[in-house]
Amino acid sequence: MILISAFQSSWLSRTSLLQDTKNSDIEKLKKLVNNLMNELDANLKVLEQKKEEIKLLDTEIIELEKSITKISNEYFLQYILYTIYIYVPSCIIYRLCEIDSLIELNKIKLNSLEENIKDKNIECDLIKSHISSIESKINSLVLGVKKRQMVNEEIRNKIVIRVY
Repeated sequence: MILISAFQSSWLSRTSLLQDTKNSDIEKLKKLVNNLMNELDANLKVLEQKKEEIKLLDTEIIELEKSITKISNEYFLQYILYTIYIYVPSCIIYRLCEIDSLIELNKIKLNSLEENIKDKNIECDLIKSHISSIESKINSLVLGVKKRQMVNEEIRNKIVIRVY
């Protein structure tokens, strides 16, 4: 019995020691779990902060993209305006020079035509005066013929009167 009692006592002491170790291990595990939970909570908070930072960065990226697009559009517009201010005026100047040349050519042609018209008017006036002189000659011839006819008629009348 003593042996049993010693065995029991030894067993009880070991069991108690095991229980204490178990309890100690459980406490350690609880502390470890609490530490891990606290670390997890801290990591979750950091994760939430990072998510917020990412959202802010996304918003900032969107704003930057809009700004870049706006700047790109402004540069494109400036390029177009540059093209308009540089290229178009040179084209306009070139075209205006062509137009000026055409105007000068047309002025020369107009002057030539005016000279031709003056020459033709002079020719017309000469022809008119020639026609007038011909008309006056014709008129004088007609008058001469009419006078002869009148003279001839008078002579006929005299002849007719004498015959009767």
